[in-house]
Amino acid sequence: MNQKIIFFGTSDFAVPVLEALIKNKYEIIAVITQPDREAGRGYEKNISPIKETALKYGLKILQPEKLKDEEFIKVMEEISPGLNIVCSYGKIIPKEIIEIPKHKTINIHPSLLPKYRGSSPIQTTILNGDKEAGITIMLMDKEMDHGAIIENRKSKIKNQNIVTYKELSKQLAKKSAELLIKTLPEWLDGKIIPREQNHNEASFTKIFVKEDGKIYWNKTSDEIDRQTRALNPWPGTFCFWHNHETETTTRLKIIKTELPYTTSLAMADIIPNKQEGTVFKTPSGLMAIATLNNHIIIKEIQPEGKKIMAGKDFLNGYPEIIGKILT
Repeated sequence: MNQKIIFFGTSDFAVPVLEALIKNKYEIIAVITQPDREAGRGYEKNISPIKETALKYGLKILQPEKLKDEEFIKVMEEISPGLNIVCSYGKIIPKEIIEIPKHKTINIHPSLLPKYRGSSPIQTTILNGDKEAGITIMLMDKEMDHGAIIENRKSKIKNQNIVTYKELSKQLAKKSAELLIKTLPEWLDGKIIPREQNHNEASFTKIFVKEDGKIYWNKTSDEIDRQTRALNPWPGTFCFWHNHETETTTRLKIIKTELPYTTSLAMADIIPNKQEGTVFKTPSGLMAIATLNNHIIIKEIQPEGKKIMAGKDFLNGYPEIIGKILT
């Protein structure tokens, strides 16, 4: 039986999955990851976390610019994998490559399909305040996250009211690795019959852009808190401080927030309603901003061109912002 595997992956999310395959003695004949990208003023190359992992274990690495390139498809056919495994690769896999292996091409997706198809299921899970997340291993076809389900698992979100994108991604990556290693032997032995998704129940996530990080203070504290937890580090969350005295506008990155009713905050910090967007200092000295229904604590903030700092320290450095309305 041909159990030679080609692994497609790019981001941090895919690293535990690749390492689990290596640890369990699966034969990885090649790792395909996105090309190195230029970054910074020095035009240094950024390599993907999966490339770093492949280099660590001495695996063959392929970085095609275009998967549909005829020469690359020929390379894939010559390698002749028994199975392709795709996890957080970041590009559409063409039909010509999907159909090469005897055991097909399978994809690991961090949601309970058909819910949350697309590129941002983890962010969307947090934005929607879901109590559960999930993992799906599915057959790939020519449509996005459309293929038949091989296996899936629910995963209760740890610390659901405070979990960040990075934390939930790490949790689901570990679950993905565990589910794949448990499922793979039965799949290779032909013991699993994939089941079609209910396409009528499909929902799709969006590709986030910078504008999605703009905070509108006329939303509830919970909505804003979920936004900062879901969209950092990308695209990041921000607002603007228009200083009429100096006639300047400063972009403020809101890195980390906290709801006023969490147990770590004193009851003395429950403040009467103020106009939405108003900056004020709580009785215990914390930076807070009024929202539609209450207020939100700013734990970490980054003024444009400056380093990240605690909200409390920001108020001490810029006391003139107190009482101002952010937009």
